Amino acid sequence: MAAVQRLPRLGPVVVGVDGSESGLSAVLWAAEEALLRGSGLFLVHATGPDALARYPFQAEIDESRRTGRELLDLTAAAVSARHPDVLVVKELSVGRPPRHCGTPPP
Repeated sequence: MAAVQRLPRLGPVVVGVDGSESGLSAVLWAAEEALLRGSGLFLVHATGPDALARYPFQAEIDESRRTGRELLDLTAAAVSARHPDVLVVKELSVGRPPRHCGTPPP
């Protein structure tokens, strides 16, 4: 009998949420992928002080976080309406990205 080759189990699907129309298309594609994998879907929205503002006001920070949570809630609702069997986890990432994020390491 020939040996059966097993593929590694794929983990959860992670997708960024930015509120754009193309971003929502990406989220819905990711939800379908999570459904095919039988795994969860992690929605991530990053927010933090504006890089150009040296000292943002606390009210601006609070508003940015509130808006981010609302965006995650609306996106999760859109996913659940289309794919009710997909477990959706929401993550609001605050603060500055790691220094190497978006650029190749030296």
